[in-house]
Amino acid sequence: MRVIAKENGDKTTDKSEITAEFHKFYTKKEKPEGEEYVIPDAYFRKLEEEEKKKMEEGISTSEVRESIIKLNNIKSSGPDGLTREFCKTFNEQLAPVLHLVIRKIYEANELPEEMAQSYITIIPKGKADKTQIKYYRPLSLLNSDYKIISNILTERIKPHMGKPIHTDQQCAVKGRKIQHHLHNLRDTITYCRDKGKMISHVLPASMSGWVGDPGDPRDGTPESGSNAAYIEAEGSTAESSVCELTKSTHPDFC
Repeated sequence: MRVIAKENGDKTTDKSEITAEFHKFYTKKEKPEGEEYVIPDAYFRKLEEEEKKKMEEGISTSEVRESIIKLNNIKSSGPDGLTREFCKTFNEQLAPVLHLVIRKIYEANELPEEMAQSYITIIPKGKADKTQIKYYRPLSLLNSDYKIISNILTERIKPHMGKPIHTDQQCAVKGRKIQHHLHNLRDTITYCRDKGKMISHVLPASMSGWVGDPGDPRDGTPESGSNAAYIEAEGSTAESSVCELTKSTHPDFC
């Protein structure tokens, strides 16, 4: 980038000023706002003791090898300069060494400073005004050894994700899809239609600190088993609004 608009509207071509403006923008953007709401642990579903033990077992050399195999190719390397292709080519030699490093990390209970570093590059969003910082997105280029360890932990967590995460959340859980939310809306409309009532509005779980009990909104009582409380009332236009939103892709939805 050669020109960036500063916070006051003036444009600059000075590299140090451009760096300072980006630092200022993302420092403000990532700063927490308001009071964080803490949900009591009692509301979270927990893993069984056997599942916990399995998750906490020491990482094996075979897990390191498998993680290296699963690395995506044609990815830019981080500060360590080791490409994914290099790691795969020398998997047999690299895996035992990295396994030893991981053991030392667990013993010290912290990552080496060099491993936790990354390169951050800025990518413009489409054809937007490239002088405006808000139209750029940061992308971190992580070290290969960091990604290998991260992938190992991801593979361990993946089989258990569906237990602590409520069925209302579709993201990041294998086997769940965003389309399932459409099914929930359809089932809610059908439930209210069969009962001769209409949907008034939907309350998110965070409102007033309300947290729903674990369950399935399709069990005949959608207001008790979901992270959202479906409130029924006469004279609502919510049903027609949902229908309009979905008709373009699902003509027979309503």
